[in-house]
This record gives sequence, structure tokens and C-alpha cells, in this order.
Amino acid sequence: MPVTAPGSISIERKTGERYTVNWRSDNVTSCKVTEQGLEISSSCSSSVERLKSVPSGRVSDEYVYTIFGSGPGGEKSAVAIVTVLQHQCNNGKDDDSDGLIDSDDPGCPSQTDDNETDDGIPPPTPPPSPPPPVVPIGAPIINVFKPIIPGLDPVIIFFGPVEAGSASVCTIDASPKLLVVPKNTSTLTWSCDRVISGCTLHDDNPKVPDVGSVASSGSLETPAVDVATTFTLQCPGIEDKSVIIRLFTPFLKEIVPR
Repeated sequence: MPVTAPGSISIERKTGERYTVNWRSDNVTSCKVTEQGLEISSSCSSSVERLKSVPSGRVSDEYVYTIFGSGPGGEKSAVAIVTVLQHQCNNGKDDDSDGLIDSDDPGCPSQTDDNETDDGIPPPTPPPSPPPPVVPIGAPIINVFKPIIPGLDPVIIFFGPVEAGSASVCTIDASPKLLVVPKNTSTLTWSCDRVISGCTLHDDNPKVPDVGSVASSGSLETPAVDVATTFTLQCPGIEDKSVIIRLFTPFLKEIVPR
């Protein structure tokens, strides 16, 4: 008989780093459920609760769960991906904007606390952002450079026109974003709407060296990655932009007809 799609596999989020993986399948004779390629169950319809921790120095980790269903007609699979984040009291950030981080914050009795806000004390309201400089649209900016050599006339250079409140924007993307093993590299492409000096490209994978200094527009092939990796473009005065490259390890099984 034919093998239908093995139903579904899904993630039910609990608190902190705890979650439940649920799955079911139909019209199959055997099943296997894997986590990061390692088998965790042979049941065709069940669930399992997982508790994961994010290593120090990382903001998040991703876990790939796959259900394989097989029968006389062949084999099919389904995939679910869960992202596990650091607890607020152990992520190196000031989550409640009170100037105190993690264990220094009175709202963090332990590193596993997922709410850095002080109990009963509302976080302070951050000050408003200063307004952008008022520059009339179309008005040029004039700079006068005095000559170094005596006797020469000053040089007047016009920069403009400039629109008030305009801000530069950078973007970054990857192709492909999902790597199917054995492929373990992708092509990063990034650009900014103007030339910016001092841009750098970093990643959160301790096994992959940072690219370092880059031009404000360009592309390159990533080093080989073995887990989901976030690449971040940082340019002075511009909001950081990131892209995540994920991996999927397929499980292939040959079924010989009898």
C-alpha cells in the first residue's frame, strides 16, 4: 500500500528553555523520530518533553526534529525546528533597561530566571530619542577649507542637497538559508545605501572564525558550518543586520522490494 505523509511534528513552547515535541503519523508500518540526526523514539504517535540550555556566550540554539515514516510504498518525512533562547537573567543584556545586567539586577534571583524585571518595581521609562537635526530639504551644506600654503584663496566646497532626518540602511541575506547536508556553506550578500567605512562581519558560531572587516557592499562564501549560525553585519552608526543559516541532515533508507 502507498505511504502517505507521516502526519505532522510540532513544538509546544513551555517556559524558559522547556518545550514539548509532539508528532503523529498515518498509514505507515514503522517510524523513527530524531533530534539533530540522533534517534529519540520509534513510536509513530507520541510526544516528549525537552529541557535545553544555551551554552555561555551564545544567544540562542536551534534543534531540528524529524519524523520518518516507512511502509511497503517507500518512506516520507516531516521536520520541525525549535529555537532555544538564553534566560533573561543569563543572556548578558539589560532586559528591563534599569542599568543592571543579569545577576547584578535585583530582579534576577538565579540565572534560570526568565524575567529580569524587579518584582513590584516597574522599569524606568527610557529617555526620548533626540530629534534629528533640522536641515531644510534641498539646502546645501557649505564647508570652507583654508589653504595650507599662504597666498592661495580659500576653497569652498558644497555638499548637498541633504534631506532632513534621512538615515542609512544596510541589508544582508544568504543563499541558501537552509543547508541540506553534506552541503555546509552558503553565499552571503550585503549592501548599504551609501558607502560606509569600518563595517565588519561576525558570526555566533565558536567554530567559525569571524570574517572581520568588509566593504559596505559585497558578497562571499561562508566557512563550513556544522550548526545553525547567525552572521551579523555591523557598520558604524547603522542598525546591525543579521541572517541565520540553518542545517538539515536528511535520513535516507533504501527499501528493497521482496
